[in-house]
Amino acid sequence: MLMFLLQVTTNDVVAQDILTYEAVYKVSKLLDQFREGLKTLRIRKLIQAFPEEFAGLFTYTGLEPSDVLDALSIHRDVVLQPGYTIVLSFFHRYIQECNENGKY
Repeated sequence: MLMFLLQVTTNDVVAQDILTYEAVYKVSKLLDQFREGLKTLRIRKLIQAFPEEFAGLFTYTGLEPSDVLDALSIHRDVVLQPGYTIVLSFFHRYIQECNENGKY
């Protein structure tokens, strides 16, 4: 099993699965609440009518590997469950490898 996880192609699959879980199950609920808030404030219709005017508020294209690594950094005072430490270590190594290998 460990050898399976250490293969580069397997790392890609594992990272994609974890990111999909985060995006689909965790972030989607927050985005639904945000969308409902925009609807309540009657801003959603404006955004739909003029998407190019609001694009700068809701999109960001200048993301660097160092930004992702900073976002994944945990202060030493924070106590994490053992599984989180393993996942964060995996992502740090994966992002650094992708950056070094030109995948970014």
